[in-house]
Parts: sequence; structure tokens; C-alpha cells
Amino acid sequence: MEKYFIKFIGIIFFLISYNSYVSAQSSLYLYFEWPKAGSKMVMQISFNEKQVYQIQSNQKIKCNFYSKGELTISLNGEFGSYIYSEMTQINLQQGKSYYIKIKSANFAGSKLSFLQMSEEEGKNEFADRRYKSLPDYNEDNNQSIIVHRLVENRVINSSNENNESITEISRNSDVDIEIPTVNKIYENRFALIVGNEDYSTYQNGLGSEVNVIYAANDARAFKEYCIKTLGVPEENVVMLINARAIEFNREISKLNLYAKNSKGRAELIFYYAGHGLPDETTKESYLIPVDVTGSDLKFGVKLSDLYANLTEYPAERIIVFIDACFSGGARNQGLMAARGVKIKPKENLLSGNIVVFSASSSDQSSLPYKEKGHGIFTYYLLKKLQDTKGQLTFKELSDYISEKVSISSLRVNSKEQNPQINVSVEAQKSWEQWRFNK
Repeated sequence: MEKYFIKFIGIIFFLISYNSYVSAQSSLYLYFEWPKAGSKMVMQISFNEKQVYQIQSNQKIKCNFYSKGELTISLNGEFGSYIYSEMTQINLQQGKSYYIKIKSANFAGSKLSFLQMSEEEGKNEFADRRYKSLPDYNEDNNQSIIVHRLVENRVINSSNENNESITEISRNSDVDIEIPTVNKIYENRFALIVGNEDYSTYQNGLGSEVNVIYAANDARAFKEYCIKTLGVPEENVVMLINARAIEFNREISKLNLYAKNSKGRAELIFYYAGHGLPDETTKESYLIPVDVTGSDLKFGVKLSDLYANLTEYPAERIIVFIDACFSGGARNQGLMAARGVKIKPKENLLSGNIVVFSASSSDQSSLPYKEKGHGIFTYYLLKKLQDTKGQLTFKELSDYISEKVSISSLRVNSKEQNPQINVSVEAQKSWEQWRFNK
């Protein structure tokens, strides 16, 4: 009797251990839908820049992870004359399952997209026999895919079949709830949104005080407004949270190509929240990827180069929002603090059909609105879009932001912050009457 009791206890212990093991891992189900018969695509899948698998059209793979945190999934390859470089992010949580479908984002097949499916729909589609199974991928316990990136509240930069934005935006502010939705979609409107918040994780020797508080939340919220309120097709929106130099520059180049191939009909929207710095010698302003230090600005995004890229080809209009400062200050402590200098950046002369909304003047800091969980500039940008449902002129937006930010910054931060607008020569006579929703 004692022998059977010991066996019984052993079985119970095994089941408990097995259940704990299963609940401690997360599973990612990837499947590649490609409806074009007779054609086979081969794409390279990478997890946090580590190449792990080649996946062909109409194949599927189950991936098991033991670590948790931010996972960047990259897809790269070529097919005919098309070059693909797509990316999405998920926040892996232990015991969770994620279903992501890779599919063509347009009829021509020139762009691929990641769609995060509901668990019910994903299970059914993943079980479809048309998808050939690849061997499971299992994360190596001794070499975690997720290193120094265990951060919560990350975005899932993808979409679902109902064309709803899937994010983990903080809902602590009035502008983060009841985001107005318009029915009109502008097919030639493209947006690149960057929220660089976490610099300390990517650079040795930096404390959390250099991070740009609320920048990621700003980007997530602006993405929702682009899709729901400004009519940007979700497949035309790219959002980068904590962008490194290589992906930052790659997406700027892609925005340039959208303009090139749209025969002058493109509307480009660029939004950035994060650090900015001026070069000590040239006084040129730079947007700073999270992996670029204040002493290595040549790897940053020079503002004049950004504007040149956006305006290289004719476009209906180009709109830039920059919630950053270039004086060496920031929402918390600036990267410039480590260099111990303050520099007045050089002003940029603009050409092309472009308008730039900046959070502050050249010698001021761009500050947070802690009560609202946003940068103060971004908060009032979103607030005006919310109140008007996008039905306003650029002049009305400029006047509103200028007045509200200037007064509110004194009230909540006890510092001056005066938003600026920079307009190209070509747009001087028309920009005030430009409208987001026509």
C-alpha cells in the first residue's frame, strides 16, 4: 500500500511541476498566409535581431519562450522586385499565447503586415491544414532572447482583421479615452511615429533619470489618433518604440519611398517624442535613437537630413511634430547633462511642402504634464484633435497649442515652454488653411 501511495505522490508532484513549467512559458504561433498560387516566398524571421528561422509562404511555426518582456519580431526577404523589411513588437507574459498572421498588406503583394489575432480565431487558422508545420522553436534557457529589455507596458505594433489598433496605451488621461473615429480613409496618407523613452537600458552608465518620461505613451496615443481620427490606413502607419539607429533610419527611408512612388499625392506625417541634441561644433540638431550617445551624434538622425528625406520628392504635404528639445534639457534630465554644455542649435531652413510643429523654442526644454501622463505639447495636440475630431485648420491647431502649452507649462512646471512652427517657403501662403480632414 505504501508503494502505491509513494507512486501516487510522485505522479501528483510531476503534474504540479509540469503545470508550473507550462504556465512559466509563453507561446507564439506564427503563420504566413500567401494566397497567390504557384509562387513561393521565403522570409527570414528574427527575434530581437537574432535570426532564428526561414519561413516560406503558407508555413507555420510554434515558438516557446521562457523569458518575458519585449520581443521584436523582424521579417526580411525579397520576392521578385520587392524588398521586404517588416517589424512588430509584443510584450511576452508568462503563460500567455499569441497568434500572429503574416499576410500581404495590399493586392500587389508589395508590402507584408503582421496581424495579431484573437486566441479563438488564431487557433482555428493555425490548425488549417494548408499551413505546413515547421519544427517548434524553443528558446534556449542558457541564452535568453530577451536581454535587458524586461519592461512592462510595451506596445504590440500590429493590427487585427477589424482594423482596430492594438496597443497597451495608458488610459490615465482624458485624451486617451473616447478617441473620435472618422469614417473617411486617406489612402495616400502615411505616418511614421517614434517614441524614444528608455535610453538607460540601451546605454551603459546612464541612469533612469535620462529617460524621456511618457514618450512611449505619447507615441502610442498619437498612433491611435492617426488611425481613428486622421484617417491614416493602419497598414500605412509605422510606430517605433525605443527606436535604435538602424531601424529609425530605415523607416525614414521607407517614408521617402512612399513619396517617390505616390506621384505627388502622398501626405506624410512624422511624429517624434524623445531626446534631441545639437552638435557642439556645427550646431546642427539631431534626433537621438536610444542606442546613440551624446558624444556620437554622427549616428543620430540629423534634423536637416530628415527634412531633406521627407521633401526629396513632390508630396501633397508633409507634417512634422517634434516633442523634443535641442537645448540640452528634457522632460527629466537631458543627455546633455553628461557633457556639461548648453548649445543653441542652428535653425533649419525648409523647402518643399512642409510644416513643422515643435514643442519648444531652441533655448527651452520640452516638459511633461505628469497629471495627464504625456508630454505637455503632445497632450494639447491630442486634446485639440479630440475636441474637433480632426476638423480644423493648421492655423487653428497652431494657435491652440501655442496658447495652451505656454500657459499650462508655467502652471504645472513653473517654466516657460513656447511651441514653435516652421514653414517652408513653398507652403507660406497656404499652410494656414490646410486641414487634416477634408
